[in-house]
Amino acid sequence: EGRIALAERDPRHALAAFAEERRTAIAVASLESEWRAAVGTGEALEMLGDQTAALEAYRRAEELVRVVTLLVPFGEGRGVFVGERARSARLAIDLSLRLGHAADALAFARASRARLLSSLSRAARVEAFDPAARSRWEKTVGAYRSARAALEAETPSPDAFYRWEVPFARALERS
Repeated sequence: EGRIALAERDPRHALAAFAEERRTAIAVASLESEWRAAVGTGEALEMLGDQTAALEAYRRAEELVRVVTLLVPFGEGRGVFVGERARSARLAIDLSLRLGHAADALAFARASRARLLSSLSRAARVEAFDPAARSRWEKTVGAYRSARAALEAETPSPDAFYRWEVPFARALERS
């Protein structure tokens, strides 16, 4: 509903729709939906001329991308996921530059690029493992996938168990 309101150039209606989407997203622990609501809120605020609030909405969207990226299992499209969420970074960079905040624009660009490069470099490191390290890696990832599948079978929404996945994803990043 919010996207339609934006397309119809009705930012007030869009803001209300995105606020409702955010409330629902929080209630069901859907970080993906919360990200979409934050991006849409930023766009609606820009239409209303409130660039400062719009930039904060994009900043919130970028923080959600950072957190959600950790939840995408390695080997299951993390790079694609990050690339598809680059929209909030592009909007934040563009608005920062229009506001004359070059340092902020650079920070958004660096963070966005770092997420993508991190995903790519991790894949390259795994490809370079010797056979013993590769075997340990595959065993660890296999155990993770088994545990995740068991939880998904018990849980109606994958987002409902993100609290344990974040520390696990960070541990995998360090390995």
